[in-house]
Amino acid sequence: MQVNDLANRGNLIAPSFSTIVEHLYDDIMDTRSGYDLLNGGMIAYAYMEDHGVYGQSFVTLDTTKGMLRYALAENDEAMQEEVTEIIKLITGYRVGEPNWIEPYTGENAQDDEYFLHYIYLNGGFGDNTSGEETGNVTGISGWKYYDMLANIADLAYLTNDEEIKEGFFKLMPFLNSLKLDDYAQPVAWFYETREPASGYQEGGSAGNASIWAYIHLMATQLGEDSYYKEEGLKALDHANSLDYYSMTSMRVAVKPVAIGWNVRANILAYEMTGDETYLEHAKLVAKSLLSLYYLNSNPSTFFATQGFGYADLRERWEAYLEMAQSLWLITPVMAYMSDDETLLDVLYAASKTYVYAFPINGNPYGNYSRVPGYDSLDAYYVPFEFATGVIGDNPGNEGGAQAASRQVKEIYGSGEGFLNYLMFEAYGYSSDDHLLVLSLTGAHNEIKHDQQLYILYNPSEIERQGPFIFRNLDDGEYVVKLNNVVIGTYSIEQLNQGLTINIQSRESIVIDLQKV
Repeated sequence: MQVNDLANRGNLIAPSFSTIVEHLYDDIMDTRSGYDLLNGGMIAYAYMEDHGVYGQSFVTLDTTKGMLRYALAENDEAMQEEVTEIIKLITGYRVGEPNWIEPYTGENAQDDEYFLHYIYLNGGFGDNTSGEETGNVTGISGWKYYDMLANIADLAYLTNDEEIKEGFFKLMPFLNSLKLDDYAQPVAWFYETREPASGYQEGGSAGNASIWAYIHLMATQLGEDSYYKEEGLKALDHANSLDYYSMTSMRVAVKPVAIGWNVRANILAYEMTGDETYLEHAKLVAKSLLSLYYLNSNPSTFFATQGFGYADLRERWEAYLEMAQSLWLITPVMAYMSDDETLLDVLYAASKTYVYAFPINGNPYGNYSRVPGYDSLDAYYVPFEFATGVIGDNPGNEGGAQAASRQVKEIYGSGEGFLNYLMFEAYGYSSDDHLLVLSLTGAHNEIKHDQQLYILYNPSEIERQGPFIFRNLDDGEYVVKLNNVVIGTYSIEQLNQGLTINIQSRESIVIDLQKV
């Protein structure tokens, strides 16, 4: 079934991501999110006031990766400063106080090895990020732990803050030690021994090797010597030698974010080396993401929504964080495959339906609280953890049963709301809701206001004449190209009012904007 019309669906509290992020920022900064009480760690679910409140570094780094980019896109210096200070609660060092980054305490610990704590509860830290694989034995989840370090690397790059960069580089020696022969990665490690706990057979996890590689490549971007670049490329080469079924992560299952990180790492490697092998691999792997999303109603679920997808191949429920983050991660490769209709269909569907995860009536069950102590109703613009899905749809032999109790507001998926805004609305939109506007620049680490690159896509069956409104640009005049052909030079006032662009059915147009 072709995706061709998801415009004006109605029954939404929030008509756009711009409305969502404005209020989402306030919901996250609500004192009930806990960051000001829990040494910087935010609570996982909104709001857990009377339910054994604990803070997670994973949550704080997910939210701030989106909040900071939002502040930079909007040129809001006060917001930038506010978010940067929250990040430094995780990455900084405070004399006489508990710190999230502390020396590694396992076997054969070296003097230069530091570890990022995962949870803060009852005045102390905990480190087990891999309960799915190691149970009560402290383990290191390749997805959760590596994702946190990748976020810190990006945040250090975006802020250029010396304290954040110092915290990041403290974590690198221990991270660098977590590798098997040929730079293979397991799905999880045991913390104490650094032995692989799961998912290390037959070449291991291509997904975790990709995130590990990305972090090392970013260390080079942040000014480290070539050693980390060489390490990153070796790990990425290993990841690229594995197949689709090695794109595993938590629960040793193929996970969309694992595919996304492989694409993002390959694009970064291509940009750093110019080796087109990495670009071609990114294009190939990006297509495999389609296996986890659907463009039509899925017969296995009652509430399947076009553009939504699964948390992984073992969990038949749609988890907003995984869906949105994965599409964000692959977006940069679309600059090199801007005519791929199927991926553009998924992105178009996401741009119209992911808002369902945020409003109260986006939840088909109406479960606005989980158990006593969770005030999900009040966190209006925090997304639902599983926006749709079927109760009992996930048998135990596939990873655990879906239940009404999982329909709860998750703060640790909130950062993706800001990423969706950057992809679909922050730098431009069309007044014709039948069109996709995808900001490619908005999905990079470079936050620019003097040049932008977009894809305008018409998924419908008729020609459209979409007024395109440009946003968040510096004052001045801009040269505009459509598919690399100059159509004119326009003032910022003209761009803010919009340009009329004719676009045929199923056509995509690359719009390149450069300040004169």
